[in-house]
Amino acid sequence: MKILCLMLLPLSLAGTSQPAPDLKIAEVVIRNISVLDVTAGAWLPHRDVIIRHGKIAAIQPAGSPLPASKFTINGNGKFAIPGFFDNRVHLKGFDRTTAAQFVAYGVTSVWDRGTDATRTEEWKRDISYGKFMGPRIVRADAAGEPQKEPALPGSGAGATSAIAIGFHDELAARVRQSGLTAAEVLRSATIDSATFHGRGLDLGSIELGKIADLIVLSGDPLVNIAHTRMIDAVVFRGETLTRAHLNQLLSHAGLQPARHEQ
Repeated sequence: MKILCLMLLPLSLAGTSQPAPDLKIAEVVIRNISVLDVTAGAWLPHRDVIIRHGKIAAIQPAGSPLPASKFTINGNGKFAIPGFFDNRVHLKGFDRTTAAQFVAYGVTSVWDRGTDATRTEEWKRDISYGKFMGPRIVRADAAGEPQKEPALPGSGAGATSAIAIGFHDELAARVRQSGLTAAEVLRSATIDSATFHGRGLDLGSIELGKIADLIVLSGDPLVNIAHTRMIDAVVFRGETLTRAHLNQLLSHAGLQPARHEQ
């Protein structure tokens, strides 16, 4: 009998050597969604995305064990893409209320052009502390347009128009006029922009360990780039903004969502 116990002991120890799933409570769990690999330009279907402390904690096949979460998104039939970078924004054309529309339209990061540096730094600080809703300011250029810059999407919002939805028009125009595919345009508006701004290691794609800036769409933008407007929810800095929240942000900015955005 003693021999049998000794023989079973190694088997028991071996059974406990496998890593257990991390089931600590999460801020957000997105269940059974297609996640865009922006580098490959292809979908990773049927994935569960777990977000903790504002970052992507796991991307795993749907049906795997899931932790309890403060908020759960049903991603069935929906598509997750990284938050957009708008590389040509004039924040001086916005105020602390109207700036929220960038996030409502899925633009989570911007490159500001020509706004007073003191105001820009104040906005960066207050947005990071949650004092008001606005996009992440990844770079500010007080001197105007740089001499050399890759062809990155930018709306010019704030210079001639105070409406951030123009960024989606820019995406559609690039597909229509440049001969680029929707996948190439989406890559330019996400990981390529993040890399250009020196943020490719923490922004621009939905990957393990990166900041959880992402958009949940109800339509496939690889099939039709106009589906980037079909925003069901935005996760910004790990916080979930449902369609109702996004509509409220637009309402406070004096805007109404277009029919295809609802």
